[in-house]
Amino acid sequence: MNETDKVSYEESLKTFRDYVNTLDQAKEEGKKEQAVETAKSMLLDGLSIEEVKNIQQ
Repeated sequence: MNETDKVSYEESLKTFRDYVNTLDQAKEEGKKEQAVETAKSMLLDGLSIEEVKNIQQ
């Protein structure tokens, strides 16, 4: 592989890794948001904060 191809390959690999990392972070954020919504729903259904805490763990 010549130097130009090597640089191009490294740049595309970095772009791919950044993209995968972005998707992973978005997925984790979605999980956190879902947990908050679930906890709110449990509280509205009458569960105590302690009960919600125990369920979430």
